Amino acid sequence: MQKKIAVIYTGEVRTIETTIKYFRENVLINNHFHVFATLQSNNIAYFDQFVKDNLGDHLKSIVWLDKNDETWISMREELINKMVNVTDRWKDYLKTSGSMIE
Repeated sequence: MQKKIAVIYTGEVRTIETTIKYFRENVLINNHFHVFATLQSNNIAYFDQFVKDNLGDHLKSIVWLDKNDETWISMREELINKMVNVTDRWKDYLKTSGSMIE
């Protein structure tokens, strides 16, 4: 039985149209790879189909994250409030960057 390798694909899709070919060429080199994606975009309808078309059967799950979603904001705030030894400057950065989503 062949082992499967899970690939976590995360982030804002702002450069995906130019980088997806490298992902396919260098990561999805055979059928051993399963891709689980958590992505963010202002144009989910377009990019959802784009990702599905480009990753094909490798894509096992895709979740679209809206950084303005109340559930996400609540979870983000809870995580940040639990952080110790992290300055307010870094906490503010985490609130506005995509780092926590990734």
